[in-house]
Amino acid sequence: MTRFAWSGVAAAAAGAALGIGYALASPAGDVTPPPTSRMGPFAGSPLGICRGRVPGNVGARLAELQRYADEHRVQPVDNPLGSDDPGVDLMEKLGLLEGHLMIGKMLVDANKVSDGLPHFGHPVRELYDYIKPAIEKRKLRSYDAQLKALEAEVRASGPGGKTGALYSAAIAWVGEVRQSIPAARRSDGKFILETIALLLEDAAEDFGESLENGRIVNTVEYHDAMGFTIYAKALLTAYRPQADAFAKGRIDRVMAEIDGAMAAFPALVPPPRPAKSVSQMKGHAARVKDLTK
Repeated sequence: MTRFAWSGVAAAAAGAALGIGYALASPAGDVTPPPTSRMGPFAGSPLGICRGRVPGNVGARLAELQRYADEHRVQPVDNPLGSDDPGVDLMEKLGLLEGHLMIGKMLVDANKVSDGLPHFGHPVRELYDYIKPAIEKRKLRSYDAQLKALEAEVRASGPGGKTGALYSAAIAWVGEVRQSIPAARRSDGKFILETIALLLEDAAEDFGESLENGRIVNTVEYHDAMGFTIYAKALLTAYRPQADAFAKGRIDRVMAEIDGAMAAFPALVPPPRPAKSVSQMKGHAARVKDLTK
């Protein structure tokens, strides 16, 4: 989900050696494709050594590598599951975080603590770092320690103990961060629908990762996708009474797409075989995205 801003030799080397996608841009800023060969000018360089090649003249090759890096700026590839709009991106990440907490709480309350526990770990281990810069920029209170405390309480007490209180406090904190997005944006129908489209894309991606050979084998990913879709529906439901002119003509169609995606999750216990295909799930997201135009 993240975007990496690398530069110079390290970026070119890491991108080629690890197979990480990147776009090469000329000094004027126009994007040009990477070299036809995966190694490009790197054959015979230390990158070549990593692939079992013996360099002919290491010094010359390193000089060539440096010249190549100096002539190109490495730009990050757009994240297909995020937005270039910082507000939409933050709104999406907060939705992912809250979706994790929501599905985790549903599982724990159903006495499926082992299934629910990962969804209390993901917010602090996978998502908090994405939103941390926005939290610091807005001078909001940090919350990673409290998220860790919630996870520990779920592990120790399941649905009992302080789990309920810590969960409610975490949801309230997510709301605080969301409130830091200007009200004009949060009331903008296009902004809300763009966020929902991203959440459905995320759900489709994770739903696909739950499948293997036509069966649901990864319940964590299934529940990830379920939580994101549940949150998307909650977001649209909450927004409906104040929908602006842009959203009013689209909101019923968006809700129909969310309900269509929800059909992939007939119960907390996943069915042996999926109720929806990945292409159908992606279709729901794509149609919502089209409605944002």
